Amino acid sequence: MRVSTLFEWKRPEIRALHLTWIAFYICFFVWFGMAPLASSMLKSVNWLTPEDLKLFAIANVALTIPARILVGMALDHWGPRRVFSVLLVVMAVPALFFAFGDSRTQLLVSRLILSSIGASFVVGIHMTAMWFKPKDIGFAEGFYAGWGNFGSAAAAMSLPAIAIHAFGGPEGWRWAIASSAIIMAVYGVYYWFALTDGPAGTVHRKPHKASALVVFPDVETCCLAVPVLKQQPVSAVELLDRRSLRSVEHKAGMPEWVKELSPTACALLIESRDASQSLLHEQVNLIMASIAHFPVEKQVDFSEDPVVYNQLWKIRKDTFPAVGAVRQTGTTVIIEDVTFPVERLAEGVNRLIELLDKHRYDEAILFGHALEGNLHFVFTQGFDDPAQVARYEAFMGEVAQLVAVEFGGALKAEHGTGRNMAPFVELEWGSEAYALMWKIKRLLDPTGILNPDVVLSEDPDIHLKNLKPMPAADEIVDKCIECGFCEPVCPSNGLTLTPRQRIVIWRDIQARKRAGVDTTEIERLYHYHGVETCAATGLCAQRCPVGINTGDLVRKLRGREARSTITAWSIWLTV
Repeated sequence: MRVSTLFEWKRPEIRALHLTWIAFYICFFVWFGMAPLASSMLKSVNWLTPEDLKLFAIANVALTIPARILVGMALDHWGPRRVFSVLLVVMAVPALFFAFGDSRTQLLVSRLILSSIGASFVVGIHMTAMWFKPKDIGFAEGFYAGWGNFGSAAAAMSLPAIAIHAFGGPEGWRWAIASSAIIMAVYGVYYWFALTDGPAGTVHRKPHKASALVVFPDVETCCLAVPVLKQQPVSAVELLDRRSLRSVEHKAGMPEWVKELSPTACALLIESRDASQSLLHEQVNLIMASIAHFPVEKQVDFSEDPVVYNQLWKIRKDTFPAVGAVRQTGTTVIIEDVTFPVERLAEGVNRLIELLDKHRYDEAILFGHALEGNLHFVFTQGFDDPAQVARYEAFMGEVAQLVAVEFGGALKAEHGTGRNMAPFVELEWGSEAYALMWKIKRLLDPTGILNPDVVLSEDPDIHLKNLKPMPAADEIVDKCIECGFCEPVCPSNGLTLTPRQRIVIWRDIQARKRAGVDTTEIERLYHYHGVETCAATGLCAQRCPVGINTGDLVRKLRGREARSTITAWSIWLTV
């Protein structure tokens, strides 16, 4: 963020920054308004003493720390806009009481209460952090705090002149303080209506969240609701077709009603976030009102209960591993992500389902980030049979034609292109753009050593070559999809092998044995790296999406080795 950016008044975050530092400036102006008028107060009020003023000065800061704690708690509940506005208006009251106080007690108490205004610093910092991205927060908060704090200096320089020249007389100090309090209250009302708690439609610094699941009777209705929701204060809208819901309906912890949905049902998992609970409730009401006219088969209302919304998101998160868990041994799981124009999402989803049915991917599921028309489709594929490879080739070709040509969508939405989509880049982008890509590639990588055949490839069949087999190795680990989720928690990660690597190598050993290849040397190396150094803690199973405990395989191999050793000793003793 540059200094010149501060003058871009039309940018909402810059406007929010200026409105907020001005609010802080006014607070500090009022807070420190007594000190520059102390001499005028002593001359005007004959019962005041310098000791009284010292006591008032102590009271002026006495509640600052506890007030910041309480205000911080209020921020978490109501958000900075409301808290700052209320603080500005409410703190004007003790300021007015001080201005027209006619006793030591009244002046002392009003000053003590007014010390709470020091909590305004916390509010503004919170508001600034909500409006700016992490990389800009430091500069924005520095600007806010610097100019806001200047309010105290401005009070020292201007209030005596205001008291003398604007109001005059011995009571001028009272009207100077009172006028600043009134300005603060008016600005508080303005601040309430002038901005929001951060930019709309983001989840940045919005701790309060609620989720709902709305099941529509068919794909078309479900997709038609997406453009409507896109205009609402939602942070996420996830589409789940009936197949994806069916893939998880028998898993532990899933609600029973999932099993009872109609064959054509299609669901949207909706999440909304905001800085405060009250604002969140307002958003939830707006969201539900916007889609109230759509027919609904089943609905789980918005909930802030972690048990409820975590269960709803578990439905979404378990879909991919659910396909992996039920796939036929020897097949792999393929996941692709494409985008359709949101306004044609219903048509795109139905056409993609038709293609999956045409090519007999009966186990395939569809889910995705509906707000951007981003769909993931997951299916299982074997590569050990030429007929299966041919089926896969035909399917991918038709998918590319459907998405890139007929709908003008993207063959890759949020993930890298990879070898699987490399042959279709030109189809999506056109010959001219494709040629430009190659020019840039050759300029930066003249020898073609960087990610060869990834993104850009001159081989139209690259997605059909070097296909990774998933051979049967042991029923304990055959469901492994080699995702690597287990690796970060494995105690031997970085020492020898991870659970994923143990499984991959064991699969390779078994495949070589079936092919008649001598595996003596690789098994010797595997004994230490794969068997001896496994802690068998079961931590991998906690992260595995299909629940594989690689330690069970290792214990099985250790038991086999132990039995072999006993047998060898028995034979030796017999001889």
